[in-house]
Amino acid sequence: MQVQNRAGTVRLRSADPQDTPLIDFNFFAQGGDHDLQALSEGIEIAQRIFNSTGAPYGPFTQIEPIPGRDVRQALRDETFSHHASSSCAIGPVNGTGTCVDSRFRVQGVEGLRVVDASVFPRVPGAFPILPTFMVSEKATDVILEDNA
Repeated sequence: MQVQNRAGTVRLRSADPQDTPLIDFNFFAQGGDHDLQALSEGIEIAQRIFNSTGAPYGPFTQIEPIPGRDVRQALRDETFSHHASSSCAIGPVNGTGTCVDSRFRVQGVEGLRVVDASVFPRVPGAFPILPTFMVSEKATDVILEDNA
């Protein structure tokens, strides 16, 4: 089962381009029970392994998730990602679920282009750096052509 969660959002904090955007991955929002279950089981297995480790390496003191706290709720509240992707998909103008046209222009916003992993319609893989480099190469050509 592969779930493509598209419930995350990226919003501008203000009109100041120096302000960081508001990013909410909204993990586990769309069919995320499968992922949430797998992660919580992984944590429980890791805890059992750490708890069975003796001297000189153990015992360990659990810091996160806070002992006694529901593991699934902790995952919902604190899971994050370093590979944000697919929040501003490239596609046809006024297409369903798209916000960037084929020239990387944000639809409905004059003078703004997006050139990063957010333009992918779905996550390109576990490590999106190569596809992101390819998109940036294409965008370079497009932007130079538009400004020639």
